[in-house]
Amino acid sequence: VGASTTGNIYGIYDMSGGAQEYVMANMVDTSGNFYVADSGLSKPDSKYYDSYSYSTSRIDQQAGKLGDATKEVMVDSWSRWNDDMCYMPYDASHSTLSWLVRDDCTGNLWSGVFASNSLDGGASYCTSFRVVLTAE
Repeated sequence: VGASTTGNIYGIYDMSGGAQEYVMANMVDTSGNFYVADSGLSKPDSKYYDSYSYSTSRIDQQAGKLGDATKEVMVDSWSRWNDDMCYMPYDASHSTLSWLVRDDCTGNLWSGVFASNSLDGGASYCTSFRVVLTAE
C-alpha cells in the first residue's frame, strides 16, 4: 500500500523501475494513418489512444502533447525533467518505433517516472503493459 500513488490499495503501483510499459500512444504513418508496426493490433477507436504526428526524430519536442507528460518533460533535446530519458515515437532508418513506452527496464540513469521511449509494438523481455478499466 505504501508504494501506491494514492497511499491506499486503489492507487497505481510501480510507477518507476522494474519494467517499461506500453501505453496506448502511437505515431501515425506518413499518410496520417494508425501505425500498427509489430503490435498486431487493429486500429482501436481514436478515443482510446493518443496519436502523435509522424516524425523521423526521437527527440522531436514538437511531436509531444501538453497534458500527457511528453511535451512538458522535454525542455530541449538535452534537457529533461529529473534527467529522465524522453524519446518520442519515430520512424527510424531500419525500423518503425511507433509505440510509446513509459519508464525503462535497464536501470540506467535515464530511468524514472518521467521517462518515455519508443518501441515497435513487439514483445520484449522487459516490456509490459497495464490494463485500465474506465466507466463511460
